[in-house]
Amino acid sequence: MEEKTLHIDNMVCDRCKLVVRGILEEFGWEVHYLELGEVSGIAPLGFDAKDKLAERLQAVGFALAKEGSLSTRMKGLIIDYVHNESKWNNRVLSEVLATALNRSYGFLSRSFSEEVGRTIEDFYQAHRIERASQLLHQTDLPISEIAPLLRYGTAAHFSNSFRRHTGQSPSTFRKSGTYVPKDLTKI
Repeated sequence: MEEKTLHIDNMVCDRCKLVVRGILEEFGWEVHYLELGEVSGIAPLGFDAKDKLAERLQAVGFALAKEGSLSTRMKGLIIDYVHNESKWNNRVLSEVLATALNRSYGFLSRSFSEEVGRTIEDFYQAHRIERASQLLHQTDLPISEIAPLLRYGTAAHFSNSFRRHTGQSPSTFRKSGTYVPKDLTKI
């Protein structure tokens, strides 16, 4: 039996991985590798239900991406990089992407911009601000501890960036209590 790889859009967290694994196992797949945006394994003999699989994934918010979609894989890696800060050992995003996808960062950057219509940096910043908003709302962590979690050099740099993107300082945002979580697939 031959190993197959699928690329799946809108996977943004570990729960997404569990759901996708469950769906594939329902279809008889033997999953060998599963990361945000990509899964590989052995499909059941004579597997010809790709349309039904796509329909099942779509019913829970995912979509089969075109084969080899780099942007799908990059989005998943960037979201994981933002939300699982300790996993990446302070590696810079460009290095993480280039290493994981075995391509030069310049190539990845151009591909992402062409496919998605925005830069990697813009996508990354939007997700950092959303994660910051979540942390400000759900924790009592001081700004001086949130800043390094999101790879800002200083609390002042974090505060300035947050204010530039939201129109409020982190402290004002926290006090307002107006946080509404955003769908990570639509940021």
